[in-house]
Amino acid sequence: KKYSVEFGEYKNSLVGNKRLKFSDFNIIPPKKMGGVVFVKDDLDLLFSLAIKD
Repeated sequence: KKYSVEFGEYKNSLVGNKRLKFSDFNIIPPKKMGGVVFVKDDLDLLFSLAIKD
């Protein structure tokens, strides 16, 4: 899949976020403590990339 990103105020960094679903990538959300704690299908991906000249 392709996702678009936008450059912000600073030209030497790229900061953004994207809401995804584990199911978009055929991944089952993780479970903790033998299935007592469940994780929703939603995944918020936050990223910050430094760009060198």
